[in-house]
Amino acid sequence: MTSDVDDLPLFRSTDSATSRQAAQHAVGKRAALQAAILGIVDSEPRTASEIAAACAVRHGGISESYRKRMHELVRAGQVDACEPRVCSVTGRMAATYVRRVSRAED
Repeated sequence: MTSDVDDLPLFRSTDSATSRQAAQHAVGKRAALQAAILGIVDSEPRTASEIAAACAVRHGGISESYRKRMHELVRAGQVDACEPRVCSVTGRMAATYVRRVSRAED
């Protein structure tokens, strides 16, 4: 089941007041960050850190801002989490992600 990305929460119920304020401030940037990620993610599995680093190089900004958006896109059904492997950015095991192919594209 897919959901609209805009319906996803901006912060967790356990986040501090300052984190909540920062999330509210970033609401306008979220769509742009997610669009940048979707422009990078394809059928080649990459880790969130690898995708974020590529976004930062292509679009500027801080890679962490992009990395934080990956799970929103997974929950929205636009990106699928795949098998973990060693990340070329962090050197640690991490899940990989690919763009979800719609049934019409199969």
